[in-house]
Amino acid sequence: MGKSEKQHHKKLQSFLSNLDGLLDSLPSESDKQEVTSGFLKLIEFLTDLKTRLELLPSVEEVSTLRDVVQKIEQSMSRAENDPVLAAAFGLGSPRPRRSESRVSRPPSTETKTLLESLESLPVEEIQSKLQANTYSLTILRSVASALGIGPAKELGRDALAHQIAMRIANSRGYQHLRGDSSPRE
Repeated sequence: MGKSEKQHHKKLQSFLSNLDGLLDSLPSESDKQEVTSGFLKLIEFLTDLKTRLELLPSVEEVSTLRDVVQKIEQSMSRAENDPVLAAAFGLGSPRPRRSESRVSRPPSTETKTLLESLESLPVEEIQSKLQANTYSLTILRSVASALGIGPAKELGRDALAHQIAMRIANSRGYQHLRGDSSPRE
């Protein structure tokens, strides 16, 4: 073999060796699938990012919104001096709650007498006595008022009787806790 053939043979062996190394470095099917999956995830991420960017409003699109916000702010500042406009924005000052205009009167003699007689009775008897139609609703409301029970105008006879009996029972409990007197049922 001549020199040129040797060189040619050497080159061929080198080429085949390099080709063999190149073939060994080719990815397997699982490697190809893993890389493909990575590319798909990257493409999905970039597509999502592109969609989000497209959804962001531009400065041009927001300029009309800024104008509207400025107009609302101007209207709200005018509303400070205009009660009708303030009410439209829900900025009106809260109205004070109407309280009972009636001045509480001292309990009548009949109310005091009834209250004294009730305080010596057991709770169940108080309720049954008040639920009977023996006393008018006006008298029951007067007793409730004397005991500090709030507006009793809407309460019926049974509810008033219950409230009065419970207030008397609570009062007895407080007295007992303070050691003022022995409690009654």
